[in-house]
Amino acid sequence: MTFDQISLAIYQPGVTPYTARYRGGWELGPKDEFRIALHATIYCQGAEGNCGSGYAPIPLGQVVMLGKDGGGQAVKTVIDLSLPADPPAAPPDHVDVRS
Repeated sequence: MTFDQISLAIYQPGVTPYTARYRGGWELGPKDEFRIALHATIYCQGAEGNCGSGYAPIPLGQVVMLGKDGGGQAVKTVIDLSLPADPPAAPPDHVDVRS
């Protein structure tokens, strides 16, 4: 299998997404691995630094890989990414009972 295009989108509701498209020739044989290093930062330029909401950033992403299999048939692989909130959401309120 050979991939000739990889598209990447990193987004969060209410924030303009980051997108990139890479063209090349990435061959993937049986039992091979394909790794993509990802790094994204979501930041706000608002005066309060919180983009006007009380929600923690929760980055989402999608990787789409296009190419052809060994027989020349078109292949499309879609990988949806969902990362934990950054910073993690606060734990629910609890009562600490000590004896």
